[in-house]
Amino acid sequence: MCVIWGIPYLFIRVAVGELSPPTLVFFRTSLAALVLLPFALSRGGLGAVRGKWVPLLFFAAFEVALPWLLLSSAEQHISSALAGLLISAVPLVSVVIATALGNREHLRLATLSGLLVGLVGVALIVGFDIRASDPISLLEMAGVVVGYAVGPAILARYLTGVPSVTVNGLALAICAIVYAPVAALHWPQTMPSLPPPVLCADRRDRAGALDGDHLRQPRGGRGPRRDRAARELHPRHGRRVRAGAPGLDPVHPESPGAGSRRCRWRGAPRGGTAAAGRLAEPYFARPRRFVCMKPAGSLLAALGQAIVPLVAAAGGVLLLSGCTSCQSTVRTAAMPVIAAGSFDAVEADPTTNRLYLADQTAKGVDVVDISAPTPRFVSTIAMAAAPSGLAIAPQSHRLFASLGSDGGVAVVDTEPRSSNWMQVISTFKVDAAVADLIDYSEQTKNLYVGTEAGVIVVDTTTERVVRRLTTSAPVEQPRYDAADGMVYVTVPATDSLVQLNPGTGLVTRTYVISKCHPSGLAINPSRQVALLACGGSIALVNLESGAQEVTRVVQGGDLITYDSTADRFVVASPHDTQDSAVGVFAGDGSFIGSVPATPMAHGAAFDGAHGLVYAPSTAGLMSFAPAACAPPPDWLKFLGGLSIFAVPFLVLASIPVLYVRWRTRQRARPAGQTFRDLQDEDLEHERERMRALEDAIYGPQVAD
Repeated sequence: MCVIWGIPYLFIRVAVGELSPPTLVFFRTSLAALVLLPFALSRGGLGAVRGKWVPLLFFAAFEVALPWLLLSSAEQHISSALAGLLISAVPLVSVVIATALGNREHLRLATLSGLLVGLVGVALIVGFDIRASDPISLLEMAGVVVGYAVGPAILARYLTGVPSVTVNGLALAICAIVYAPVAALHWPQTMPSLPPPVLCADRRDRAGALDGDHLRQPRGGRGPRRDRAARELHPRHGRRVRAGAPGLDPVHPESPGAGSRRCRWRGAPRGGTAAAGRLAEPYFARPRRFVCMKPAGSLLAALGQAIVPLVAAAGGVLLLSGCTSCQSTVRTAAMPVIAAGSFDAVEADPTTNRLYLADQTAKGVDVVDISAPTPRFVSTIAMAAAPSGLAIAPQSHRLFASLGSDGGVAVVDTEPRSSNWMQVISTFKVDAAVADLIDYSEQTKNLYVGTEAGVIVVDTTTERVVRRLTTSAPVEQPRYDAADGMVYVTVPATDSLVQLNPGTGLVTRTYVISKCHPSGLAINPSRQVALLACGGSIALVNLESGAQEVTRVVQGGDLITYDSTADRFVVASPHDTQDSAVGVFAGDGSFIGSVPATPMAHGAAFDGAHGLVYAPSTAGLMSFAPAACAPPPDWLKFLGGLSIFAVPFLVLASIPVLYVRWRTRQRARPAGQTFRDLQDEDLEHERERMRALEDAIYGPQVAD
């Protein structure tokens, strides 16, 4: 991770020596967008950010557009070591931003001490190289730090529920479009400088290819062109030597072409210059270049070296994305009765394989058979009033339904062998005003009913009220904790979770969650942790220490259930058509995954027999497998994360390599006169010298 995090600053430092900052930002954003957009489109595309374009634009500006430009500009004047050191201050700025937004959990002494120690550690590693050509570069780096701190804050506050690959892909695409015209104005006029290719001699050497048998000169002199073309620089000590000397001889032991490289005149016949002299045409049809090359390897191996890393990296991305998504397991069973209803509580009975939904539209409890993987609607149990909460007593085969504004509770017989199966066998009054959400304890055989004045405890064996637990405000979801014997209830008016002693009826502890407005509540008694559904977030509370943690991976919710068999929390989060979801959390409160849902999903239930979660939808009943949401092993997450970095890196690296190879071939072509032109000139020069010699010996030729 240190290498992955630190290398970009070194590459940026190198790149800004050849490219302008806007052009560099355009290349970075466009290539990254090309890699991420296919994955973003496969996970909902533009629909995932519908209604959130303004936060997305701000995120793109603060996280990518401004910081990347300022960083590229600053690294024109400061070292990459200093850039890495300054960016390590991002966590400190993030603490300030989080505090300003109301999250004061980061202000603990241990947290601040850890951040400062980390900053000093980075300084010791990269060194205290604070040289800069002007203070403006340091101000630009300050802007980078602020941007990198503000971006995640926008993401956590306004873009929760949107897949990270979608957010990053769209943000990079937006920045690439914005920087495209600016990059066009600053486009480089020449190819960025590269080290010259290693050759045995100058590629444009012309003289060494001349055949001495054809161009041997008479004693006494050489033409100026022949003299110039026949001499070349020795590759080792720089002195000029004749063509064919050891420095230019492809078969000489001291030639750079000897050894692992194979050197020859490109364009010459395989037999060499002597073979060329034996041809009918004494000169070659195309110019020759003396070049060195490595022995050709297997084509399959070359393709493997180029393609296999990309395929492996892409496979890692797909494997990681497949392991972290449970969207593929979502199924919807068409049920017109449920599609037309409105629901609050949803409960699953593992003993009878039945799912119960409190249908306020039909004023009854809808019953669904979930004994098979494909659910089947059974019937609706009519109630005297619209039901609100549901609770199941599996051992006594009873279903309790609170009747909302009626203030009563209905009891349904769920014993399949009973003559009153799936019928209301009794109704009793618990409050004069309202009976809202309820909870049942198999340990105490008591029913806990939430009302406007507190929690009412009912003995289900006698159907009598045994105690009233009074609170200062109306309550939402009561839960009995079998570990400590206490009753917990959410109080939205005071942003709190209240602990009540059922023995004394008094409030014994209050957990305040700032700006939460909690509604749903579920408790894992084995860990003594409670998960609360807030208005726009999810809160995790340790019931023993009181420690709290707030997350927005799911944008709040209504009702929460906990299944002890699977050790999973299920959160129903109804909002609008785009933001509704059903989230799954592990027994310790860590987020596992979520699937899109409909605004009808106020509650969800876990079917332990088949490992499915059920929730109402606009078409009927939806289900999905939380097991598919389980995170992959740490080693697989590491490899997948590494491949996500490797894909754009390999794609980015392959483009300039291919371009440089093409440009090298283009530049290797001789400029000006070709080898054939020089051959013709040398031949004509020798003819003139031969005529002059003949005239000197025989005298000038006299015309008849």
